[in-house]
Amino acid sequence: MTRHTVERLNQLNQNFYQTVGSDFSQTRKKHWAGWVTLTDCIKSALNQSCISVLDIGCGNGRFLSWLTTKENTISRYVGIDTNETLLLEANQDMQDTNYSLELQKKDIVAMLVDEASLGVGEKYDVVALFGIMHHIPSFELRKQLLTEAFTHLLPGGIMVVSFWQFARFERFQNKLITPEQASFRKSELEEHDYFLGWGDEGAVRYAHWVGENETSELTRDIPHSKVVKTWYADGKNEKLNYYVVLQKQR
Repeated sequence: MTRHTVERLNQLNQNFYQTVGSDFSQTRKKHWAGWVTLTDCIKSALNQSCISVLDIGCGNGRFLSWLTTKENTISRYVGIDTNETLLLEANQDMQDTNYSLELQKKDIVAMLVDEASLGVGEKYDVVALFGIMHHIPSFELRKQLLTEAFTHLLPGGIMVVSFWQFARFERFQNKLITPEQASFRKSELEEHDYFLGWGDEGAVRYAHWVGENETSELTRDIPHSKVVKTWYADGKNEKLNYYVVLQKQR
């Protein structure tokens, strides 16, 4: 995929969230059922009650709000997202915290294209990437993001990644539009690249379906990593997201 196509797809998604950001956030308030399994992973992998968290693609901060209801004590939380509306909502919901909190607005795709570091400083016990991988154009950049994110783990820490399985379900088929309707050519895109409409606003977003085969390719050969857990969860059929947890070997 060319840099020009990557940048156009990224701009399409930025326009989408600028248009429907508030409405989108209202549909993304609930905690994910799959995070319950993650609780056990954190306990068994880290064996500590106080954790630091890097949340890449944090959106409105609902992962943090869920973490604060669990047994773990948070020492530091850094959330990164491209959309200012979602970050503002996250900031409003995170007042009066007793831990170090930092929210950063960064164009993650643009940083990947420029091969820039995420710039998040120190290392963390948990690195999370929820609801973001389907918005990263091109296999190379998806691989680059996971590899870069993993470098921000402390030894023994875990990185948890979700992969949205929208393409497997009929209810999403009605939301699909053709590449031409989104002003793209199919030849510019990779296999399993899609465009989805939203409501009556005419907003369109780009999404890539990452199946199990691509997941294996993306998570293979990340230095010092080991896949310690995978599972499906979320949605009515409990298979809307595919989760992968990698641990950094000590």
